[in-house]
Amino acid sequence: MQIVVKIRVISAQNEKSDLIFKIQRNLKIFELQKIIHSKLDVDVSAQKLYYGGKELVADSSIRDYNIHDGDVIWLMRTSENPAKKKKYDDETKKIRELKNCSSAYYKIGDLVDVMYSEFGAWFEAKIIEILVDQNNDNAEENLIFKVVMDRNEETAPITVTFNNVRPRAKYIYSFSELQNEMIVFVNYNIEEPTKRGYWYDFKITNINREKNTLEGNLIMGLSREAVVHDCIVKFVDEVMKIEQPTLITNRKIETNEEIPLRKLPPYCSKCKDVSTRDCKECSCRICGRKTYISILIICDECQCSYHVFCLNPPLENVPLDEEWYCPNCKRDENEIVRAGEKLKTIKRKLNRIKLLKNQFGPVIGIEVGACWKYRNQLPECGIHGSPKNDIHGNHSKGVFSIILNGNDEESQDKGEEFYFTLSNNHRTTTRVIGVQESGVFVNKMIKTLSLNCNNYKMRNNGFGVADVWKHGKPVRVIRNSTVARSKYGPESGYRYDGIYKVVEYFPEISKFDAVVWRFLMRRDDSAAPPWLVIQIDTISFHLDPNIEYFMKKDSENKALWDECSKELENGKATFLETVKRLFTCVCCHEILHMPVTTKCLHNICHDCLINCFASDIHFCPTCRTDLEKSCSLRINDNLQAALKLLFPGNGFNR
Repeated sequence: MQIVVKIRVISAQNEKSDLIFKIQRNLKIFELQKIIHSKLDVDVSAQKLYYGGKELVADSSIRDYNIHDGDVIWLMRTSENPAKKKKYDDETKKIRELKNCSSAYYKIGDLVDVMYSEFGAWFEAKIIEILVDQNNDNAEENLIFKVVMDRNEETAPITVTFNNVRPRAKYIYSFSELQNEMIVFVNYNIEEPTKRGYWYDFKITNINREKNTLEGNLIMGLSREAVVHDCIVKFVDEVMKIEQPTLITNRKIETNEEIPLRKLPPYCSKCKDVSTRDCKECSCRICGRKTYISILIICDECQCSYHVFCLNPPLENVPLDEEWYCPNCKRDENEIVRAGEKLKTIKRKLNRIKLLKNQFGPVIGIEVGACWKYRNQLPECGIHGSPKNDIHGNHSKGVFSIILNGNDEESQDKGEEFYFTLSNNHRTTTRVIGVQESGVFVNKMIKTLSLNCNNYKMRNNGFGVADVWKHGKPVRVIRNSTVARSKYGPESGYRYDGIYKVVEYFPEISKFDAVVWRFLMRRDDSAAPPWLVIQIDTISFHLDPNIEYFMKKDSENKALWDECSKELENGKATFLETVKRLFTCVCCHEILHMPVTTKCLHNICHDCLINCFASDIHFCPTCRTDLEKSCSLRINDNLQAALKLLFPGNGFNR
């Protein structure tokens, strides 16, 4: 996949000087540097590329840094001699040739600021050792300081030269003290100037005391050749003085007072780097705990962390493989087509069945009277979970749906109510039973369907709740065209006839001298029975008064509801299709659930908007209007109520 990236030299003052390249996402950084060299004549060894505040490593790829189409990569030119630098690096690695010494300006334990070349910014550190090459004298420019970073004391120390270290900044200027041409120490984010970033030297060019703003040029690195012009500092109350090295003999009386660490952008925007707060973004993706860091492993694909004992199945030790992939990223080996093999067809379960696995009541988007030609279409749309059996349910919860196919001669179908008979010859779903013995088989079926009755206790002589039957659990009823003895069945295929409930159930002896159980099912659905509706698509649809009430109260979406109302004369199906089209969330592509109406009058699910804010996306997903972090996430109750009445079951398992 190709993307377009912009290369912007840090010293450039405008975007017109950007180099625009069309590159592959798997392109290595050193290959990109060669392309830049061919255009700018800047040697590869003199290039430092930055993205997201970090220096890009030569052996990594564009994909590793999650660089997107249209992003800007910053280029800093260095005047350092690469041959000399390599020689110096080789010498500093030879610790045996270094000896301890002292400095006239620093001593072990001093708190300092260190130039970290990877970012081109200054970070807090502490001197733990002062060294010098045995072949050199003790001049300050020959000294090598071994320092440990204050924020990461557990990491290995780094070595820097005298010019890369200076006393820790501690004095904060008041705004009245600042003057033009002063070089100060500021916090700035190169890519997002309104957010907190790293600490750089800054030359003031303009001070607006009325608006309390500070403008100037940002200085990166030690050479001071990399300058970002016309920067506006946001954190003007944190401008600090750059401390200069002072002879130890001239120091004032020292105190043991610790200099507080400066503010930096949090590594994790979700937990704000609070060590006591569990976070699945920066720690284990399963448990979120920030403990047992030594056994956290990182997926080479998604870069998420996992404790070895949190995985399913858990791992005993950290894997020694060069590459490791988490369960979400690991590809099924059965899907891999190896050399000489034919393409494979991988059968997967439909997501719709999984989502509606244990749902009582109507299925969103399926109206009473909906028809299907073949039985295997029923589980595909979620109306009936079993492709082979007449009953779909859970033995601990009840029955969700049944198919009335007329196989039982003694079942009396009167449309609004019918007797559903269970016997040894009746087929049932293995989800309900899971047992093959006929006696247990039937008892399990009876107990499962009896759970839908208002009284959950089953008696040997049956039970009836004629007065309060409407409080039982709903059962979706699908009639089959094979109901030959009933005038209420469809002409062909299968038809959804609405919600029924168990009124009573009891045992009796059939004409074949077998014990059967009869369940009286009675219709309890506000929609008209499909056998009474004629040309439903051509007659106008009249809204329920409750729906009209909430539509009128939803003044924020008046224009959308007016557009929907124009389709009432074209029938219910057309009206509902229009509602679904206008009130579908752009994030999850589902009908709105707990909707929030933004200031730009767009509707988004509450949970979807929360996820956007958690990802630092503070604009409308529809029109990209800026939304403040403190904006109201008030749920539009009127819209929610109207959609719930129009689409019963909306929001199930969401």
